[in-house]
Amino acid sequence: MSSEHQSVAGLRVLLAEDESELSQAIRDGLTDAGYEVVASPDTGAGAVAAALTLRPDLILMDVGLKGDMDGIRASELINEKMRVPVVYLTGDSDHETLLRAKSASAYGYVLKPFRIRSLIVAIEVAVDRFELERRLEDSQLTYATTPRQYRGRRDGG
Repeated sequence: MSSEHQSVAGLRVLLAEDESELSQAIRDGLTDAGYEVVASPDTGAGAVAAALTLRPDLILMDVGLKGDMDGIRASELINEKMRVPVVYLTGDSDHETLLRAKSASAYGYVLKPFRIRSLIVAIEVAVDRFELERRLEDSQLTYATTPRQYRGRRDGG
C-alpha cells in the first residue's frame, strides 16, 4: 500500500461477493465514501486473478463465493504472492469459519447483514493495522541491517 493512502480516500478496493444485489449496494456505498472499487468478481478463482493483476490496496472477501474455491482459500493463495489486507464478509459466524479466517491473516470480519458505515469502519481499522504492521516491519529491517558497532555505540555499548 502506498504512502498516499494514509487516508482512505481513493483507496483501491477489490470486492469479491457473489450476491449481485449486495455487491452493487456495497460498490455504491464505497464509491459514495470515496473508495475506488477496481473489480468485483464472484468466484474465488476470479478474486485471485483480479487481486494479482490489479494489486488492490484492500480486499473485501465474501467467505462463500461461487465455484470450487471459497473466499478464505482465495485469500490464502493471494497472500502467497502479495501482501494485502483482507476483510471478510460472511453470514457464517460459526467457530470453524472464524478460525479459518483468522489463520488466513484476516484484518477484519464483518457479519451479514451489515450497514455500510460498519463496513467502512472495518476497512479503516484494517488499513490502519496493515500500515502499522508494515512500518514496524520496515523499522525492524532497518535495525537488523544497521552495523552492529553503530548499534552498540548508539545503545550505550
